[in-house]
Amino acid sequence: ELLEQRLPENGMLEVPILDGQEDRLRLLARNAGRYLNEPAPEMLLRFEHTLLELSLLVYEAAEERIESSNALARKRVGKAMKWYADNMQRNPGLEEISLASGASPAHLRRHFHEIMRSSPKKVFDQIRFQRAIQLMGSPNMLLSRVSEQCGFESPSSFSRAFKNKFGVSPEDWRM
Repeated sequence: ELLEQRLPENGMLEVPILDGQEDRLRLLARNAGRYLNEPAPEMLLRFEHTLLELSLLVYEAAEERIESSNALARKRVGKAMKWYADNMQRNPGLEEISLASGASPAHLRRHFHEIMRSSPKKVFDQIRFQRAIQLMGSPNMLLSRVSEQCGFESPSSFSRAFKNKFGVSPEDWRM
């Protein structure tokens, strides 16, 4: 999924192979290739290892390309996410978040779709639920306090949102 998000529209990505990587790729091909005609129990592990290394190579190359072309968008998205995490208990709207990040709401939405491949709301909800789960890890933390810290209107709205997201109530999750 991460690789798919990094691919350009045409689904093709050219990856330059550096000198040190060429030898590593040959070794991976040789190690995986010997199982094509002679299957063995360790074959799946070898294939997964090869796929992981190739995926990492492509991901890093795509990441470099994206970082150079989207530096401002990345900076604004990062700033917006940090600002939201620091201020979520106030339940700020996109207008306020975009002002803090130095972009208009429309530009910030576009930046989120470009960088995160998701809407700001989905990303902020994810941050919000991650914080809620972190806070619920403390058995002494009341759910009303978790709700307040995460910017929900009320404990009941937190419980409904949590159950919709995870399929279980916060109380049951804690058990």
